[in-house]
Amino acid sequence: LASFVSQRGSAGNVGWDLNYTATGTKINFIISNDGTSLVTASSTFTPVNGRSYHIAGVKNGNTLTVYVDGIAGATTGDFTGLTAYNSTEKLCIGGITPSGTPAQLLKGHVSQVRISDSARYTGSFTPSQTAFSSDANTLFLAKGDEANGATTFTDSSTTGATITTAGNVKIWYWEDLRSCIILDSETTPKYFYPVGATKVDFVSAFGTGAMYTDGSDDHLLFGDDADWDAGTADFTWE
Repeated sequence: LASFVSQRGSAGNVGWDLNYTATGTKINFIISNDGTSLVTASSTFTPVNGRSYHIAGVKNGNTLTVYVDGIAGATTGDFTGLTAYNSTEKLCIGGITPSGTPAQLLKGHVSQVRISDSARYTGSFTPSQTAFSSDANTLFLAKGDEANGATTFTDSSTTGATITTAGNVKIWYWEDLRSCIILDSETTPKYFYPVGATKVDFVSAFGTGAMYTDGSDDHLLFGDDADWDAGTADFTWE
């Protein structure tokens, strides 16, 4: 079990969690308003190394839905009758933080995280091929457009949350092989080497970076804020 983004300290805490279950090959969007009453939406998901996915958890009215690459999951959650809550947990990218100790740590890459106070997706859609921008409904936006190797991160929304890194989280770009030539310096080996300094993000084609987390201690934390709470209004985490 690994969490992409969450504000839920553990299974016994109120809050929400957008996570991946490897054993069940599912993306789960879980909300608890009292620590025990869980509302869960899920989608089957078998990731392939070396490619990117757009993942979103949406509350539209009383319905919770997970979208993977714009396709709604088969299992939706019903929020009817549940009340709003105020979680005191910090927002976490790359895990959860029960009692301040990281758990459910993600091993992989995360590019662009956006939290919105609206249901941005209410049916099947084509994920954007341009970088996210902050608008009136954006409560948090980590674009990942810092320099290659950066270890400090910016919230590009008007909230301007303070981002704290843990472990050795960093922005990571791969060399763009389109800017390389093959050098055959011996009879058998052939080597790639870059021409110039051109780099692109291997996660996305529109120039944003990727936060790499190693599954051991890497994650990002943001102070508790009412903006992160999933109340009765619509919202989207992606």
